Amino acid sequence: MPPMGLDAFITHSHNLLTRGSFFSHPVRLIYTGMDLTWKSLSIAVAVLAGFGLVLLWLLGAQSKRETIVGLNQEIQFDDFAFSAIGMRKAAALGGEEAQKPSEGVYYVVTFKVANRAKRVDFEFNPATAVLVDGAGREYCVSAEGQASLESIKTREGTCKDAIPAGGSCVTELVFDVPVDINNPHIKMSFGKIGDFLDTIFYGKRKIALEPQGQASQ
Repeated sequence: MPPMGLDAFITHSHNLLTRGSFFSHPVRLIYTGMDLTWKSLSIAVAVLAGFGLVLLWLLGAQSKRETIVGLNQEIQFDDFAFSAIGMRKAAALGGEEAQKPSEGVYYVVTFKVANRAKRVDFEFNPATAVLVDGAGREYCVSAEGQASLESIKTREGTCKDAIPAGGSCVTELVFDVPVDINNPHIKMSFGKIGDFLDTIFYGKRKIALEPQGQASQ
């Protein structure tokens, strides 16, 4: 083969790079892979966006659905049912040595927990019961008030032991609240994710401690 001139070499090289030589295939594959990746990503984003919209719609619809029960009526979460079977007010709780006055007034709620599961025990956490007033303010169980009350009670009356499958227990929960609250009710809270899912699938559920619209005296 005679020596190739510079012009001929450039022309030959250009033809190799533009006529499907092995150099051009990786480039095509790279661009094809990028194209497929972007398409897959776009589809995934669209699916997630659609799922998010459905979730928001369910949340909006269910958050408007509210179930309110009164004393001696249950609200159920999975296999576990909760009810308030009584409520009293007190300015102070406990014996003389452990007595603790309230900052406002103590709401002492007699609370029943029923385990409807067939095989598993259930350990009740008092912190899952939250008192909410008519203005939406939330009050957790008062640690000091609860300790004062339990100082004169036996362990059997505190629901501190595991509740066997099919069993139940009754305890008293203490909330320290302002004297002027109205429409107090109990809601159950199992963490942000649990509350979010419960609201979506079941709506809001709560237990009224007094007739609706009645101001506390």
